Amino acid sequence: VSEGRIGTKPRLLWQADVGVQGYYNNPVVTGGQLIVSSYGTHWNQPDDRDGVYVLDRRDGRVLRHLPTDSDANGVSTDGIRVYAVTDSGKALAWELSTGRNLWISEPFVAPDQATPVERLTPQQAYQRGHDDGYKQGWADGLASLGYMDDASGVGANPRLYGAPLVTQQGLLVAGAGGVVRWLDPMTGRVKGGFDGTGKIRNHSAADGPIALANAAGEVEVWTDAGERLYAWCTNGDGQCYSEPSAYSSQWVYAAPAISGNHIAVAGPYYAERQFALVEARTGRTLWSYGSNYDAGSFMGSSKASPAITPQLVLFADAVYASEGRLMAADIRTGAVRWSVDQYGGSWSSPVVVGNKVVWITASGHLLVLELRSGKVLADHDLGDRFFATPAVIDGVIYVGGDSGYLYAVDTGFGR
Repeated sequence: VSEGRIGTKPRLLWQADVGVQGYYNNPVVTGGQLIVSSYGTHWNQPDDRDGVYVLDRRDGRVLRHLPTDSDANGVSTDGIRVYAVTDSGKALAWELSTGRNLWISEPFVAPDQATPVERLTPQQAYQRGHDDGYKQGWADGLASLGYMDDASGVGANPRLYGAPLVTQQGLLVAGAGGVVRWLDPMTGRVKGGFDGTGKIRNHSAADGPIALANAAGEVEVWTDAGERLYAWCTNGDGQCYSEPSAYSSQWVYAAPAISGNHIAVAGPYYAERQFALVEARTGRTLWSYGSNYDAGSFMGSSKASPAITPQLVLFADAVYASEGRLMAADIRTGAVRWSVDQYGGSWSSPVVVGNKVVWITASGHLLVLELRSGKVLADHDLGDRFFATPAVIDGVIYVGGDSGYLYAVDTGFGR
């Protein structure tokens, strides 16, 4: 959700080849530059195009490629440094202005151990990732999906997925082994952290609460001091009736949305639960859709994070490219105010800009809708598959596709 205005006459400005853009490869804008992470040539295995790309957002010219040893997932910036996390469990930082590597951290080591810092050439980074990938083989691939022995313990799966978050405590990273750490943004050294109970797929933070979505069908909410407040479970309208398990098929992929005393939950992905609004301080369910007890309200599973506005909460589902919908619910009552369901499902989160919504579907439709009514104001077919969430600024939409192209679409505001 952001301030600003966009038009309703989209046209393609440029497209740039930066490698495969998947679910975690959401672009970030800072000044005149566009930053995006990449899966390179092949998803879920290392190759020499993995890493972070910095582009001139006016013309799509690639200014620099910052290589990583495996698929780069979430990316963020504080305007001075660029941060990214990878499938190999590393967090990295570069100087934004030069691309100089500042540190490489493995935050899954114990906090009292020294965090390794090393600088690799692009070839060294590729070779290390290539070798590590083949050593792990199928076991590593299965672990990335959460198929691992629950008895293996916290930290057994080192992969880092969601974007590193710049907070007052430090750089927040969370991984598939259930481990949450704060890193010193200048050095990458571990400052503190805590161990969650599930395998974390995505996370969010606000002024106080940290919300973790995991592979056991839970949204865990913690304070920034590492105190666990509660777990909200998708298999019982918020109540947790059993021990968490990665084999429950209740994986919550979408980062919960936090706004004031509200947390919106979407998910899980592999089962038919549950879209809800939760009281952030207590975990009390304010309203929900798709519960175990109301099969008729089932919307579908989701990878898209909700969007919370003062009047509405927006959810998108992602069951199939040919099915699914975008729905707006009244924030007070949960009553459905409008829905759009003829464009297929979406892994991309809806983005609210002023009084409009940008929604990009897996089948390639870029839609601009009226926030109040859901009326489709523009429909532009980009001819690609989309899983990433767009960035929108100055009336321009930036989003990466499965083909490897990053697109800039001018919506015509001011034209």
